[in-house]
Amino acid sequence: METLRKAAGVSSEVHIFLATGNRMKRVKWHKSGTFADLLAAHKKAFYTDEGREFPDAVKLDDRSFMLRDREYGVAYEGFAIGEVDQGRVVEVRDPVMEAEAEVAAAEARMLQADLQLGPEDYFTVTPASARDAVFSADVQTGDADKPDGSESNEPVVDEKLQKESIEWAKRMLGKDPLQALDFREKTWRFLDDPSSSPWALRFTMFMLALIVFSTATFCIETLPQYYEHEMAFTSKWFIMEASCIACFTLEFLLRLWSTPKRNEYFNDTMNCVDLVAILPFWLELILAGGAIPGP
Repeated sequence: METLRKAAGVSSEVHIFLATGNRMKRVKWHKSGTFADLLAAHKKAFYTDEGREFPDAVKLDDRSFMLRDREYGVAYEGFAIGEVDQGRVVEVRDPVMEAEAEVAAAEARMLQADLQLGPEDYFTVTPASARDAVFSADVQTGDADKPDGSESNEPVVDEKLQKESIEWAKRMLGKDPLQALDFREKTWRFLDDPSSSPWALRFTMFMLALIVFSTATFCIETLPQYYEHEMAFTSKWFIMEASCIACFTLEFLLRLWSTPKRNEYFNDTMNCVDLVAILPFWLELILAGGAIPGP
């Protein structure tokens, strides 16, 4: 057949487009190709040509490919391989490439959130799983898990593998969300987002514990057996209160310094509550004589 095509001056080689994640590449395609050839073209375009290996754990089959309709622009499954012709777009549901797209999208939204650009609800980033990817090794055979009288064509997704794909994509892309931020922005992210790093979470838990401790000591020192009408600077109650207020004040000042919009900082009620919580202590010190005397 190929010989006849050449003799007739008709080439069997065309160009098609492979799309996956948020990327697209133009590749050569033989009209006599199979789905295996389509997978090989995908691996070559997005892995081999970029100097990386296709993960063995990721299994793609015929349902991982969708052909985009020329007239309506929608992609659909179950197409005949012979429909792949000049200029057609084939979408590939590759969990690794989709993970890379999620990482890039999360980073872009994070930067937009830090700069306060766009609607507030757009700042929320929820990494989506590769719902449509098929992991052949994890598909359970048999009808034990199917409802009576029904057949499920839903692909099976290994959440652990998807999570590993996202981490792999981060390493491959070298995406560290903090790399694009300066020290002030990193400080704000550390204080305002406990999920930004393990240390940010530890700091948040420490501050919560400190609030509980401060509240407890404030209540206990009012009991008759502990109450002191004129509390000395050397009193253990004063020292504990001063230590807690010092930590709260430092956090408040760091937040005020690092906030992206300082003019709107006190529009948040909780920030006003923080100020009201620490201000009486310092006013009392000023009225009592200025500074805390040394030992």
